[in-house]
Amino acid sequence: MPCYNHYLPGPGTNCRDPGPSAGGGRPKGPDHLGALYRQSPFGLVAAVLCGISTSAFFALAPILAQHRGLDGAGVALFMASATFGGLVMAGPIGWLSDRLDRRMVIIGAALVASASTFLLLVFSSDAASRWFLYLDAAV
Repeated sequence: MPCYNHYLPGPGTNCRDPGPSAGGGRPKGPDHLGALYRQSPFGLVAAVLCGISTSAFFALAPILAQHRGLDGAGVALFMASATFGGLVMAGPIGWLSDRLDRRMVIIGAALVASASTFLLLVFSSDAASRWFLYLDAAV
């Protein structure tokens, strides 16, 4: 059974703080983003797209849940299941990205999430089971 130590806060590790870098710390502003993009263009683009999609989900998912007939408690459970799904999948996706090409794992996770959302929007009726909605949000 795997142990997910990355869920523990800083005191749960035995690593030391490396202290400030010799260059006087991290650069600020646009130069910092340019340096980050030069070091990892896919990572920066993926982080921006993840932020956009996450903010869109948390802004619009409660409206979708209400439209599908969930009451206040149902909407709260719908949103909580999405957060819990992210928590549960962080460990296995991290484990997988340590063993496979990280870019392919990110693309695969994005495709699975997109397919799940597509299935929710296209094939579920307005009277779909609450548990189907909760499961889809968790994925």
